[in-house]
Amino acid sequence: MTVTTVTPGDRLEGDLDIEETIESVPEAYRLRGMFFKGLVDRLENEWPELQKRLLEPPRDGRYLNFRDYPQRDYTRLHFAAAVKTYPTVGNRESMRRLSRSDFDVFAKSVLGRVIVAMIHDAKSALLKVPMVYEKVAPGDWTITAEELDARTVRLEFSGLDGAWEYQLGQLEGISTAFGAHPRIRAEVRGPGHFCFDVELR
Repeated sequence: MTVTTVTPGDRLEGDLDIEETIESVPEAYRLRGMFFKGLVDRLENEWPELQKRLLEPPRDGRYLNFRDYPQRDYTRLHFAAAVKTYPTVGNRESMRRLSRSDFDVFAKSVLGRVIVAMIHDAKSALLKVPMVYEKVAPGDWTITAEELDARTVRLEFSGLDGAWEYQLGQLEGISTAFGAHPRIRAEVRGPGHFCFDVELR
């Protein structure tokens, strides 16, 4: 078991094995195309070569917002875009930083605008994470969210293989979008089993 406590200003050190991380994501797991499109834009001239390595390259090279695509492909593109966007840090930190922008991508979608309209603060946003995952990332996983106290939410992810640094960045992005300054205790309990206590300050 690994436990790490960080704020957005702290840096994660080291690198993940990219291919091993990609292979750990079950082939059946899917993700909506809205999250792929920005990565393609970031990759620019690297996109044509990376496209050849995907399980399901998009038709005509364009992702459709509400069509599902393999999460393995997303993980490959996300790693590449993260390293290109943040070249001065290790890939654990670059992946975390890039995933902070996921909330902005979701919030601009039709579904996102509807859900965000019902949210008033960072805590209520974090408590809706399981429901949002059900809508945009089909897979055989379990996510629970519970309020521990007035300013702390616990999110537990099980069966969601890949890099926990990715979910860490997502939770930071959600929190800061609503003006909170999160302090997150991340507990890695096993492969694909992560628990985050998000203290909102």
